[in-house]
Amino acid sequence: MKFIKLNLPVQLAIIFILLVLFGNHLPVEFKSGCLALSLSLKTGLQFALPFIIFGCLFSSLLEQQDKAFGFVLTLFLLVSVSNLISTLTGYWVGSAVLKHLHIDLHQHALAVAKLEPLWNLHLKNPLSNGVALVSAISAGLYFSVRPSTRAKVVAVQLNQAVYFFLKKIFVPLLPLFALGFIVKMQHEGVLVKLFHSYLPLAFLIIGTNIVYLFTLFLIAAGGKVKTSINFIKNSLPAGLIGFTTMSSLAAMPLTLEATRQNIGKDEFAKIIIPATVNVHMIGSSIVIPILALYILLTFGHAMPDFSKYLVFAQFFVIAKFTVAAVPCGSIIVMLPLLESHLGFSGEMSALVTTMYLVFNPFTAASNVLGNSAFAIMLSKFFARRASKSKVISTHSIKNLHKKAVHNA
Repeated sequence: MKFIKLNLPVQLAIIFILLVLFGNHLPVEFKSGCLALSLSLKTGLQFALPFIIFGCLFSSLLEQQDKAFGFVLTLFLLVSVSNLISTLTGYWVGSAVLKHLHIDLHQHALAVAKLEPLWNLHLKNPLSNGVALVSAISAGLYFSVRPSTRAKVVAVQLNQAVYFFLKKIFVPLLPLFALGFIVKMQHEGVLVKLFHSYLPLAFLIIGTNIVYLFTLFLIAAGGKVKTSINFIKNSLPAGLIGFTTMSSLAAMPLTLEATRQNIGKDEFAKIIIPATVNVHMIGSSIVIPILALYILLTFGHAMPDFSKYLVFAQFFVIAKFTVAAVPCGSIIVMLPLLESHLGFSGEMSALVTTMYLVFNPFTAASNVLGNSAFAIMLSKFFARRASKSKVISTHSIKNLHKKAVHNA
């Protein structure tokens, strides 16, 4: 039980160390059983994923039903654009740098015996992820325009069910999910060689995030370096909470306070931060693509061209709106996209999950800081729109008054 209570990165580190030290002494039947268990858990996740997507997105949209539809739509579009830019940044950086870092593991893996699962579990999905996504958006927007108490109750229940499944069932089983695929990589001689280039990868990911975040704060400050540094100082406590808890949601109160300090008021922050805390994630938008490209190269796959990646990026951005507020929520939702659009295998999916967990504290901190900078920009944007609307409204009233006097 003490092992289970350790946080996920520590559990995975222990698994890696034990397999490196003792993996060669494990019976092949045991390894095959571990792989079969991991594949079964993956099948179960794939079966549940359409319901997770629908529950998260439907409840998220209904939470905004008390706000103006136009505001929500504008916010949705701006978040999508921001996520897309950061996702493309991950590709541009990765495609330019990673080819100089990777180790070709594919040829080495071909020279050893493949590990096969002891059994195979097959479950037929009653609903595709695409249908779940479209259905959630349609239903969410409909009930946002035409509020329904019953729909809101259903949304809350769905959200609670999704949270329970991920937080209480799947997330605790993540070490077992990764175990079989890690065992497979150890058996086939991939595991040790993989980490020969791991340190440069870490520097690349951290450096890219730091530069990107500073650029965001600089834009939010209107190009004023001193002001951007003050913005960052105010936001750092929230980022630290994100780092230690690996949760943007846990850092939300401090993000709200930081935004209030940075813009001097909180009328927009109170709407923007809660609405974007789980969907606008700069850190994971950069980290996941770089990790995905790194793993593709290390397994002997070609770097995807931009047109192919752009299709993946668009689905990636949409899927951001279905991420649950639990550790590893982003990567869990992205696994089917990595497999269907970038050709990931089972062990590649497990590896990107494992590596994402290693970077998860830093990723969460980047998500929080990125959302803080984004909230400043959005607050200014909506404040300008509101001010412009008031000016137009005042001008229109004056014109009507003049016409009324003239007619009289």
